[in-house]
Amino acid sequence: MMARQTLDGFIPSNGVGTGFSRRALEMLALHHSNLIFEPSCMTEDYENGFRVRRLGLKQKFIPIVLRHGRAIATREFFPRNFRTAVKQRSRWVTGITLQSWEFHSFRETLRHLYWFWRDRKGLPGNLLTPLTNLIFLYGLVTWSWAAETHHIWGLAREAAALAHTGSGGNWFSGACASGLALQALHTGIRIGCSWRIYGRRFAAAVPLRVVVGNYINFCAAVIAIADYTKARRHRRPLRWAKTEHAYPTRAALLNERKRLGEILVGSAWISARQLEEALSKKSASVRLGEHLVQQGVISESDLYSALALQNHLELGKPEDATVSLPVTRSLPAAVLRKWQVLPFRIAAGELYVAGSDVPGEEMRRDIRRFTSLEIRFQLVTPGEFRELAGRYIS
Repeated sequence: MMARQTLDGFIPSNGVGTGFSRRALEMLALHHSNLIFEPSCMTEDYENGFRVRRLGLKQKFIPIVLRHGRAIATREFFPRNFRTAVKQRSRWVTGITLQSWEFHSFRETLRHLYWFWRDRKGLPGNLLTPLTNLIFLYGLVTWSWAAETHHIWGLAREAAALAHTGSGGNWFSGACASGLALQALHTGIRIGCSWRIYGRRFAAAVPLRVVVGNYINFCAAVIAIADYTKARRHRRPLRWAKTEHAYPTRAALLNERKRLGEILVGSAWISARQLEEALSKKSASVRLGEHLVQQGVISESDLYSALALQNHLELGKPEDATVSLPVTRSLPAAVLRKWQVLPFRIAAGELYVAGSDVPGEEMRRDIRRFTSLEIRFQLVTPGEFRELAGRYIS
């Protein structure tokens, strides 16, 4: 994305969060028969990136980051099953490398054609990469075998002599070395990015995932070509092959949960020195937040704001207009008193529950025994909960 922006190319919205101005939506509707998104396109996000640029509208890729360089991103897992991964990739290959020819062939300007060529070259690349992997493996095995049989130095001398002759072998060996160096650079960048975001264990498997990804892309390209050819031969529309993605559970996100002290310091509620003093002076039985409130370092509302940030919860006492009396009685009173919670609203298949404690798994399991709705917790201060309990819990 950054390269396309730097080189003044059109920026597709595939794989990123996208916002459209009202003017852009109106112009897309005006120029495309009120079809803001092309319904027959397999990759409408890619197509719209080009449409917006062709209309002369401005595009901007903005890498938004939080404090400490942590990026805002959609949390989801790419399909882990080989079959579903190939199915997902085949749709992308079909839309970007094949179907886009129907919408934009050689009629576009040279500047746009470069980017179409750049995106479409992945089709032959996907078909060739498994072969290059096998050639590399063959070369690695034969090189290792030569080393084991003590012929490596003889091969090295022969290669050096061939290089000095200025023959075609010199050109070929140079091309191979350049390709290997470029691949090493590319893999190194991927390892560095994976290490920075996911850690060294994940980064260590990058070379293996490169090879697996090549075979997924190969299978996806073969299926895309076959499906596209069959659809065009029989004059049928392309079949949408959307794959459902899996999103992380709450447990999967626990490793990303920041410490309360880190949030308080990062949000400037306390200083780093105050945090160190609190950690050194508080007893083991007292939680950090409670100690800071008792010492007057932060207010109760500051603490609960930090807890809401830490646990990704909504904060604040529900408005009276949003509290439904029948819903407050939807759970047994014993459960409400045990966990100090109050159900107060049902909307969009979710049961809204207010409480002054961060919900744990035991609390969630206990409440789920009495409702089939999704549970959405809202954090309130102890004072606010006492007020709610006095009104609605008999």
